[in-house]
Amino acid sequence: MSNHYPSTHLTESAGCVLFHLSTRKICLLSIASRGGETLTLPKGRRNINETRKEAAVRETTEETSYKCSLLPVKMGTRLTLPDDDEDVRDHVRVYDDCTESFHMQFRRIGREKEGRAKIVWWFVAKVDEEDYEGKKAGEWDGKVKEGVRVEWKDYQDAVEELSYETDIEVVKTAWGILKATLGGYQT
Repeated sequence: MSNHYPSTHLTESAGCVLFHLSTRKICLLSIASRGGETLTLPKGRRNINETRKEAAVRETTEETSYKCSLLPVKMGTRLTLPDDDEDVRDHVRVYDDCTESFHMQFRRIGREKEGRAKIVWWFVAKVDEEDYEGKKAGEWDGKVKEGVRVEWKDYQDAVEELSYETDIEVVKTAWGILKATLGGYQT
């Protein structure tokens, strides 16, 4: 089955699972609403002429106020190297130092006949250590904007407290990639 979406019916977002490597914590957003608190991952819409990687880092920085960068990880992907001389069959290859998206979500939006869709690309990122330590040592209370606070959670707390099953799956996948890359991370 194939679906087609013109640009007028497609929303594209990008975000990061943001890690503080030395404490093994994950950055989450606590969003207050009338229905209570929602705990989610930082992400947002991609701007025109912006790459997915640029959007992920920009949106994560905007939503958390922490400087960050993509973390080169060891992961499997179906992407190929540009100068790959081997057979380019469609199969999983494992690469070191990869900063490609590790997860994609596809959501239908609105009524079926409208034919609108949203794609979210997820990346693994690390917080800038100086920025993290500066905020921790300073007077910053974690408030990003009205009703939104940043919380750093251990892996187990993150998967237990995230509000959306899709975010839980994204964190589980990112954690597995981080373990494969750095080793020594326990669940």
